[in-house]
Amino acid sequence: MKRMTENSFGMWIALSLLLVMLLITALVMTAQQLTNSTLNKAGELVSHQHQKLHSLLNMHIAGQNRTINLQQMLLLEDPLLIDEALMRFYDNASDYMSNRENLANLSDETPFERQWIDDIHRMANVTGPLQTQIARMTLQGEELEARNLVTTQAIDLLNAFTDKVNEFSQYQSVEIQNSIQQAANSIDKLMMKVVGLAIALIMISFLFALFVFNKFSLINNALRESNEDLEQRVAERTMALTEIQHKLIDKNRMLEKLSETDTLTGLVNRFKMDQYLQTAHQRFLKFGEPYQVLFLDIDHFKQINDEHGHELGDEVLVEFSALLKAQFGDLNLIGRWGGEEFIMLNASLDKAQACEHAESIRQAIEAHEFKGLETITVSIGVARVTYQDQIKQVINRADIALYKAKNTGRNRVEGCEHMLTAANTEDYAITSSQSEPIN
Repeated sequence: MKRMTENSFGMWIALSLLLVMLLITALVMTAQQLTNSTLNKAGELVSHQHQKLHSLLNMHIAGQNRTINLQQMLLLEDPLLIDEALMRFYDNASDYMSNRENLANLSDETPFERQWIDDIHRMANVTGPLQTQIARMTLQGEELEARNLVTTQAIDLLNAFTDKVNEFSQYQSVEIQNSIQQAANSIDKLMMKVVGLAIALIMISFLFALFVFNKFSLINNALRESNEDLEQRVAERTMALTEIQHKLIDKNRMLEKLSETDTLTGLVNRFKMDQYLQTAHQRFLKFGEPYQVLFLDIDHFKQINDEHGHELGDEVLVEFSALLKAQFGDLNLIGRWGGEEFIMLNASLDKAQACEHAESIRQAIEAHEFKGLETITVSIGVARVTYQDQIKQVINRADIALYKAKNTGRNRVEGCEHMLTAANTEDYAITSSQSEPIN
C-alpha cells in the first residue's frame, strides 16, 4: 500500500511536472505568438504610414517642379526651351495627380485625413487652373501679366500648399509614434501577465521559471531592437522632410527675387518700382518728405539695334544699368521701366539739387565710352511731387518732360525750369496731348 502510495505520489509528481512543462510551453508559445502578432501589426501600420509619407513627398516634389518649370517658361526666350519646359510642366502635373490619388487611396478614414484630402483637392482646383493660365499667358507673350499672377497669387498658394504638406507630415509622424507606443504598451501588458504566471510557476518549478525568464528576455530584446529600428526610420524620414522644406523655402525666396528683378539688367523691375513709389508717396503724405522722379531714355536706341544688332543693344542696356547703379545708386532707387527707358526715385535732394543731379547723370552718360560704340546720350525728364499730386500725376509729368527732351534735340534734361519755379502747393498743369518721341 505504501509502495502504491509512493508510486502514486511519484506519478502525480511526474504528471505535475509534465503539466507545469506543458503550461510553461503553452505560455511561452502563446506569448511569442502574441508578441510577433503585435510586432507584425505595428510594422504593417508603420509601413503603411511610410507609404503615405512617400506618396506625400513625391506629390510635393512634383508640385514644386511644376512651379519651377513654370518660372523657367517666364525666364526663357528660346521657343524650343520654352516648349521643353512646357512638356515638363504637364508631365509634373501628371505625376502630381498620380501621387495625390495614391495618397488618397492610402489615407485612413479618420476625420483629419478626410478633411486634409478634401483641402488638397480644393487647393488643386485653384492652383492647377492658375498655373495653366500662367503657362498660356507666357506662350502668348504676356510675360509681365504672368509674373504678376506668380507674385500676387501663385506664391501664396505654394506657401499654403507647403503648410498643408508639413501639417500632414507632422500628423503622420505623431501617428507613427503613437503606433509604436501602443505596440510597446501592449507588449508591456502582455509581459506583465506572463511574468505573473511565470512567478506562480516558479513556486512549483524554479528550472521551468528560469527557462520562461530566459525566453522572454530574448523576446524583450527583440522588441527593443525593433522599436529602436522604427524610431531610427522615423527620425530619418523627419530629417528628409525637413531638408525638403528648407529647399522649398530657398526656392520660394528665389521666385520672389525673380518676380521683382529685371532679368537682363539686374535692376528692379517696373512692378517693384511701383511699390517703391507707393512707399515714397505715403511717406510724403504722412511726414512731408518730398521725392523726385527721373525718367531716362537712351537716345537713338532703335538705331543701335538696327545697325549693330540686338545683342549689342542688350550689352548697352546692361552696361548702362551698371553705370547708373555704380555712380548714382547711393542717391537713387534705380529700375528698368521698359525697353530702353529707366526710372530713378530720389527722396533726399531739394529741387535745385535734383536738377543738378539730373544734369550730372546726363553728363556722365555722355562722357562714358560704351563697348562697341563711341558714345551714347540720354534724355531725362524730371518731376517733383506736390501736395495736389497722385503718383500717376508725378509719373505723367516726368513722362511729359522726357517727351519734351526727346522732341527738342535729345541729350538734355527737361522739367527743372518748371520744378524750380513752382511752389509745393501748386498744381502742375498736365496736358493731355503729347507728341511721341523719336527713338
